[in-house]
Amino acid sequence: MEKFISKKEVMKYIDRVIDVPKQIKREAYQYILRNSSLMKDENGNVKINEREMQECLREWGYIHTVYVN
Repeated sequence: MEKFISKKEVMKYIDRVIDVPKQIKREAYQYILRNSSLMKDENGNVKINEREMQECLREWGYIHTVYVN
């Protein structure tokens, strides 16, 4: 079954896995929000598909490394 996590957990994940300045982490976060499946739970909180979030972060890292540097 697919696991969905909160936006706050996404930021914590980004903080753990990439060591870059805060502004660049925000860019990664925005990229994930634009390119992952979003869902609302029964309380109206937005949840993000964890597997897709990880794939998006990999894509963002590749794009950022290749095209920015």
